[in-house]
Amino acid sequence: MGAEEVRDGERLFPGEGVVDLGWYLGELGEYKGYVAGEVFGQLGRFGDGLSRARYSLGNLDRVIGKAV
Repeated sequence: MGAEEVRDGERLFPGEGVVDLGWYLGELGEYKGYVAGEVFGQLGRFGDGLSRARYSLGNLDRVIGKAV
C-alpha cells in the first residue's frame, strides 16, 4: 500500500503499514516510554477485540525486537 492510499479510519497493524516502524523506533535511541498500536478498521480480520489486541501486540513485539 502506498502512502496515497492510507486512510485514517483504516489503519493497519504495527509493522504492516507504509511507515518503516522498526527504523523509526530504532531512531528513538534510549527512549523508555510507552509504545501503543492504534488499530481501526480491522473488524473483518478478527471477530473480537481481544484477538485484535493479541495480534497487534505480537506485531509490536516483533517490530520492537528488530529495532533494539
